[in-house]
Parts: sequence; C-alpha cells; structure tokens
Amino acid sequence: MFYQKFLFNTTENDGTHVAATAVYSAATQYGFVPPSSPQEVNVFPGNGGWIANKKLTPDLQPQQHDNGVSLAKSHLPLCFGICVPEAGNYQIAVTIQAGATALNSLNLYYGRRQLVREHLHIAAHQQLTIEFYAHVGSYYQAVGTAPISDNTMYISVLGLTSNATLSAISIKEAAVPTLYLAGDSIVADNEAKLPYAGQSNGCGWGQMLAPYFDLAIDNQAHNGMTTACFRDDGHWQLIEQALQPQDIVLFHFGHNDQKRRYLSAYGGFSTNLRRFIKDVRAKGATPILVTSLSRIPKQDANGKYDLLAEYAQAELRLGQELDVPVIDLHQFSFEQLCTLQEKVDLTQYFNDAAHTNDYGAALAANWLVQLITQQKIAPLANYITAAPKPITLQATLPTEKHFANEQPISKQPVLGYSDTKFLPATIQKELQVALRLHLIDPCVRYLHPYADMPRGQFLYLLAAVAKPFVQNDYQGQYADVYRYEWDAAYVQAAIDAQLIDPATISDDQIRLDDPLTGQELLSFVVRNLQPITQRQLSLRACEKIATQLGLIWPNYSATAPVDRLTCLLTLVHATEI
Repeated sequence: MFYQKFLFNTTENDGTHVAATAVYSAATQYGFVPPSSPQEVNVFPGNGGWIANKKLTPDLQPQQHDNGVSLAKSHLPLCFGICVPEAGNYQIAVTIQAGATALNSLNLYYGRRQLVREHLHIAAHQQLTIEFYAHVGSYYQAVGTAPISDNTMYISVLGLTSNATLSAISIKEAAVPTLYLAGDSIVADNEAKLPYAGQSNGCGWGQMLAPYFDLAIDNQAHNGMTTACFRDDGHWQLIEQALQPQDIVLFHFGHNDQKRRYLSAYGGFSTNLRRFIKDVRAKGATPILVTSLSRIPKQDANGKYDLLAEYAQAELRLGQELDVPVIDLHQFSFEQLCTLQEKVDLTQYFNDAAHTNDYGAALAANWLVQLITQQKIAPLANYITAAPKPITLQATLPTEKHFANEQPISKQPVLGYSDTKFLPATIQKELQVALRLHLIDPCVRYLHPYADMPRGQFLYLLAAVAKPFVQNDYQGQYADVYRYEWDAAYVQAAIDAQLIDPATISDDQIRLDDPLTGQELLSFVVRNLQPITQRQLSLRACEKIATQLGLIWPNYSATAPVDRLTCLLTLVHATEI
C-alpha cells in the first residue's frame, strides 16, 4: 500500500525531509508548487488552483524554520505537490505548528483549490493535525483537449506566516466511497487570483463541500454544461468509467439547459437525467438529484420569482417517478435569497445573477448540507461528519446594483471546438472574433456550425451585440411565449428595440423554435444597424440594405433556413460596419 510522509521541520525523522527550496518536478515527484501566471490559457495547469503575477514571486518563496516552512505574507498560499502512483482515493494528514501567538485564520485546501477547513484555530506553541480524504483522477482542463491525467495531489495552506509553519504531510491509499459531482459552473472548481480575496474570485459550491463529509469528492462539474453536453463532451465518461458500488453521484443542472429550447424541463432535460440515473444504477452506485441553486430573485407585480422553478419541479417529479432522492436546493436557496435581499448586500456573495464567489459558494454548500441532514438523504447523510450550523450573514445595506445575467466563465477565449478545426483559417479567425464578442460559448466542445439556427436561440446571441437591448419583464405580446421562461426577457428586449418585423409574426406567434430564414436574419441585423427611430423597415428593404453593405453570403436564399455558422459570421461582419 502506498504511503509517504514529508517532513518540513528539523525535529522529526520518520519521513522524507524537504527543504524550503524544493520545487516540484517530474524527477522528484514532490515539492513546492508555484502559482501559474494570469496569461496561462488552460485552467489548473498544475498550479493547485492559484494564479499570481510575477511581482508576487519573492513573497511566494517558502521560508525555512526549525518547526517547518512558512510564507512572508498571510494572504498567499503555500502549495505542496505529491505524485501518487495511480488515480483513486487517499487519506491525507497535514500538521501545522503555531508560533508564539495563536492562529485563527488558516485555510486548508487540496487538489484544485477545494476547501478542507477554514478559519482553523491553533493555540500558541501547539500543533494541529488535520486528516481528510481526497480523490486524484482525470479531469478536463480546457475545451477541445483530451482529459488530463494528473496524478499529483496538491495541498495548499493559506494564512501561514513566520508565526505558523507547515510541519508535515502524510498521504496513503484509502478504501472509501467517492462522491462524484456532475454539473455546471454553479458547482465547478475555480482558480483564485492572488493576493487572495474571497469576494473577488469565482467559486462553485462543489469546492466547499469537503469540510462536511468523511469521504472523497471528485468534482467533475464544468463551466457551461447542460445535461446534453456533459455527456457529449466526455465529462460523464470520466465518472462512469470510474464508478464503483457504494459511490454516489450528485447531479446539478438546469442553468444552461434552460437556454437551449430543446432541453426543456419536461423534455430533453428530464430525458437526459433519466439516462444518467440508469447509468449510475447499472454500476451499483447511488444517483441523487440537486435542483438548481436559485439565481438572484427578480420581482414583478406578482412578487419575487426565479426562472429555474420549472426545472426544479421537473426534478422533483423525476424523483417520484424513479424513486431517486432529490435535494431541493432551488426552493431553499430562493427563500433564503428573498430574505437576504432585504438585509444584505448580495454583491458580497455573487459575481452576477447566478455565479457565486468564495463566500457565496460556502453559503450554498452550507444550505445543501443542511438539506441533506434534514431530509436524511441516504446514503449521503451517513457520511456527514457533523451537522452544519447555519451561516449568519452580517447585516449590510442592500445594494442597488443591478445583477447582470450570467456570462460564460472562461479564461482567454480560445477556439477549441472539435467541429470547427476543418474550417478555413479565415473563418476560424472570424469565429475567434465571435468568441470575443460573447456570441458563442467558450465552455463547450461542439459548435455545430451547420445546424439550423432557431429563432429563439438567435435572439440570445443577438443580445451580445444589439444596441440597445434591455431585458425587461415580458408584456405578453405573443401567444407562444410564457412570461416566466428564459427567452421571454430577450423577446421583450427585441420588441422594445424595434428589431422584430411584424411580417415574421403569424397568428400572434413569434415561433421561437422555428429555424431562422435568410431574410429574417438580415432583418434583425440591418434593423440593429439603424437608429432605433428608423427601424420600421420591411424584409425587402432590409435585404436591399444588406446587399449594399456586403452582408449577403454565397448561396443566399430568403426563405431557406440559415445555419449557426452563417448567423455568427453575419453578426461579426455587421459589427465591423
């Protein structure tokens, strides 16, 4: 059985002594790990989840003391990497030594900045050893790449100064179940920029679960995922091939499914969840559904609401249908946020209408574990180490800030789609512009360039470049749009901006699921190029102006459906006029 112990002090001799100058390398297979630079395009490129610019390099050099190693400043992490022989679960013990004064603000992390303990208290001149389980395995580092098989376990301590030292780390194989997390950016791991400030980082609640559980956690959630692309892009395969009896899989989707009309709550979304549930049970493992964390609640004349309610209801019905445990995080978080909106500045916890920072993710994880405890969700409740105490937020003045709709979370836009690599270089260059304009999602593997573009999906893309395009409450103009669906605000924005030609409306229906035609595409694009007071243009007039502007593409047809690639290139060309 694999076992290693690393000593950073000069007083013990039952392990491998490590100097403060030891840097991790493939040759030594252990050592201190520096953060990556902000210019690094890939996510988690062997950095333990930390990003820092070069000016911080001197402060990130470990300092040697008799009792261990430390850093000069407490807002920087000391990260140590250990290469293990194979993927799997491990038990880790980390020993920290306090100096002349007590410690109260140490945070311990593992892997891709997954929290183990926070606000650790160690009395003066005392040692504290923290034991926990962790998982090492493959994960997708970036879209369009093969999964990374990184068998390095990263251990990070935040808050070490000359008054506190990392004294020892031991690691050994452990036969414990794995809790797999399948989900979207609300759950996913995020890197942190240094100097550390919890409010300024993105963070999924999956990064904050480990303090509550006595098992290993493998977070395979990824930004931009739906129940469809989580399987299509290969993320599900990483979980499925590793699943063992006694393992547990939490599923948290909905935020991105809602933006694809073919993944409606009781349609494609529920169908895909049924497939996941069947796959998990075939392996002898346990599936558990988690309804989506609520976005910041909105309010209209009927009261407060969140557009994910229908997806949460669909999961509750699936739970009844298939006898699957369902943790209703959506309803609980919606009620909590409705109350907190009146008492707290939620910009301290959310980066936009949906995505949390470190503090918000800790809050969401706490809510989730409260529900697991209250509902006695089996078998997960059996692994909770202690009943979670509700987090009390300090009262602050509620913010007047308007929360923007969520944007895809990604590093520098890089064209990584598997189905665009064959396109000519000139087109790929234009698609790179489309990425920068937020016309396409950088988080998924396939663009589907030759698929028909639905009218509703096009409005969602158009929002990135349309001026003005203010999303207001839907006023009910069309018979086929529901006030509380995702697309409703985009439809109202297009109405208010005079972007919809009445000639494209039939029987009071905007036909969001119908494919966009060539003439309709030109109508949207040309109207958007005009001052808002001059947008009452017929389809034929828009077609004529588009010809003059050079926006007509080869093989143009007024009535034939247009594909996604044509729509994207036309929007890019229009922004250059």
